[in-house]
Amino acid sequence: MWFARGFPRAPAADAPRYRAARDVVAGQCNDCTFLLNKKTGRYYRLDDVGGEVWALLRRSPGLNAQEITREMSVYYEVAPHTLAEDVNALIATLVGYAVIDADPTVSRPW
Repeated sequence: MWFARGFPRAPAADAPRYRAARDVVAGQCNDCTFLLNKKTGRYYRLDDVGGEVWALLRRSPGLNAQEITREMSVYYEVAPHTLAEDVNALIATLVGYAVIDADPTVSRPW
């Protein structure tokens, strides 16, 4: 079970939830994901891990940082606190680039 590896059992109810920004399109080339923010005209390149987070938010909008970390722990064997720090840093960067949004209107059923 995921919480046995050091993750909390339930995320905080008020934790920000994220989704891919509506004005962003993505493409892939080799192990990279390219994002184009159509509003700003700027593009960004994500490595394979960043691309996985982007794809996760496209498939499952409304995840919070803890849920993203839990999902990523399935694919990467990293210490839970290290993975959580990396995911939080990536989220902050992607929000800063306006390619993902904190979305208070999205609610998850759990």
